[in-house]
Amino acid sequence: MSIAFTRCGNALHRVVARSAYSPCAARSYSSYVFQENDIVLVQKKTDPSAKKILSKPLRPGKRLNTGLGHIDHESIIGQAPRAILSTESGKGAYRIYRPTLGEYTNLTSRIVTPVYPADANLIVSLLDLNPTVPDPSSSSPSPPLEIFEAGTGHGALTLHLARAIHAANPAPPPLPSRAPSVRSP
Repeated sequence: MSIAFTRCGNALHRVVARSAYSPCAARSYSSYVFQENDIVLVQKKTDPSAKKILSKPLRPGKRLNTGLGHIDHESIIGQAPRAILSTESGKGAYRIYRPTLGEYTNLTSRIVTPVYPADANLIVSLLDLNPTVPDPSSSSPSPPLEIFEAGTGHGALTLHLARAIHAANPAPPPLPSRAPSVRSP
């Protein structure tokens, strides 16, 4: 542990620096790697304010076109989020991310206008949903929480509603084991 001093306005503040590998910092990273059919968000490494590019589902043999060349899907598959990849021409370096629900909604190509994340969050909050996780030890299971949404064409509101009620619904029951068929004589 080290101690450093920083100036904030006219006051001097003491900052305690911990190891970069503290348990809290270790949780911010995961062992997730991109797989086939994942959707990836690509952002120029040198210009974070540049337009973000949302890929199609990753498939071998396909390419992601950027303004400075293309990146093969095979080079993305197996990489971890925040990895840096170069275009085949070598003109641009890009960082790859997992898109958030809001980024996915805003960047997906579409024919209809979506319900944008700010509006979807407002709709969900106005529904006043307060789902609780069902108690499996309860003698009378509560019915699943269901919301009927007719659809606006894009599916963004459906994704936000599904995220809001996810905790209230129990896990689906396990599939029954395939019993051998019994033949009568």
